[in-house]
Amino acid sequence: MRQVLLMLHLVLIAMGTGMSFSNLVNVRLSRKEQGDRFKALGLQRLTIARIGDGVIALIWLTGIALFLATDTRSLIANGWF
Repeated sequence: MRQVLLMLHLVLIAMGTGMSFSNLVNVRLSRKEQGDRFKALGLQRLTIARIGDGVIALIWLTGIALFLATDTRSLIANGWF
């Protein structure tokens, strides 16, 4: 179970990072555009932002689940915290 949570957590972190960079590129592209293309890029940013909020929530949830699934005594003994 812990390995599946860890994989999901890392995939979600990669997904969130990719979406953030995608929005940065989108902002740079929209500076040069006007009219309908500008509106379309704005709608794309809003959609990615909404999905990104869900991804961030899932990152937090999987992180908390990983913490609860791990024996905290071994983490403290190994110097992780």
